[in-house]
Amino acid sequence: MRSPLVNARVDQVLSGFRNDADDESAGAIAFLNDRIVPVAQDGPQCGLVALKMAADILGVADVTVERIFQSAKASQFTNNGEMFSVEWMAKLAEEQFACSSQVLSPLPSQLDLCHLLKSPNTAILVPYDNDKNFEPTFLNGHAAHWSILVGFVAVSDAYADLKWLDETDTLPSADELPLKDVFLFAFHGKSKHPGLWQYDRLKRSNENLAEFGEQRANDGRTYILPPERLDGLRAKCLILRAK
Repeated sequence: MRSPLVNARVDQVLSGFRNDADDESAGAIAFLNDRIVPVAQDGPQCGLVALKMAADILGVADVTVERIFQSAKASQFTNNGEMFSVEWMAKLAEEQFACSSQVLSPLPSQLDLCHLLKSPNTAILVPYDNDKNFEPTFLNGHAAHWSILVGFVAVSDAYADLKWLDETDTLPSADELPLKDVFLFAFHGKSKHPGLWQYDRLKRSNENLAEFGEQRANDGRTYILPPERLDGLRAKCLILRAK
């Protein structure tokens, strides 16, 4: 069941289009994966927590953040829980979940991403710059954070109202679904509620991950970064599929 907060956020998004004089009839189709159990991070564990939530979508039981952390540490991917490489996340997921992985760069198109989110047993993890309200922002990577996408709101003139899809519904084709905009439901380790973020803003935030940042470098922890540093995250996302 969708929470009142989810419904309120969707209404807020759609009201922005309906209040536009040129968009009097904006409707949408929406989907939200209800398998996710939110997990709060303890320290810089956002990537590991995102993987734990991905296990819910993939149908993998008996996975803990601690087990993922110990495996990542043994592979020298992390010291404190940090994960600055999409490729390392892929290797960790394959080891822990016996799933297949795919690193994509850049992020898929709006419609392709919606199709991926409707695909069964498929998890999509996206790094981005985290603002104080947890939404995507542009800090050159200084607040790099991991999210897992769990649904979408696709605004389209093809619909007069809001239509929610369930797991068995088929997403319309591109010809049947002219898009005005797409918003993405996302969980992360700093909130128990899903965010609803504009696709373009998340994509631009993902593509701006360029620098480690002085504040993080001077916080007293020792972090492990890949040789390519923040390019291990920049303009990349991770697709996991159950075998």
